[in-house]
Amino acid sequence: MKAVNARTSLNPVFAFLENVVETFGARVEQTALDTLRGFVTGENERELGLLLEELVLDVVEAARPTLGDVWSTPRKQFKGELAFESKPSPIQRAGSMPNDSLAGVLSFLSRCLNICPVFLQHLPAGPGVDKDDDLMMRRAMDSAVASLSDADPALARCSTSFLQSVVSFDNCTPF
Repeated sequence: MKAVNARTSLNPVFAFLENVVETFGARVEQTALDTLRGFVTGENERELGLLLEELVLDVVEAARPTLGDVWSTPRKQFKGELAFESKPSPIQRAGSMPNDSLAGVLSFLSRCLNICPVFLQHLPAGPGVDKDDDLMMRRAMDSAVASLSDADPALARCSTSFLQSVVSFDNCTPF
């Protein structure tokens, strides 16, 4: 999927992804849980999860130029530091963040948190990114926090809603 310019809205694509997650998310989540528990899963179930992961990563990668600097800037890791211990590079903010695509991706990820949280928690930040180095949830949370003070109240509301979904998610361990 090609990258989009700043004027292109991917909200219809994120709405489609929400429908896909509503339809297949429970199956994908069960496969993710079974895999973490060491159970053997069927080929169709694994393929469904891999297809959803590829679709999500491709769409988010296409939207990346419109998601703002916080989303697009990976954290810097220092020698011996784990990925979650690293700190994001300082971001130079020049006004409002891109709100349309970021609101769409945060809405989609909120839906994933409700339906397939284990699947979401193991998604890398992008195609070809090692899951141990950078996760999509980390970028989403950093972007949501950064956009709380955005000039667009709709983006701030969407960010607040996403962060509330994260906080209210109390079943962090699948076992």
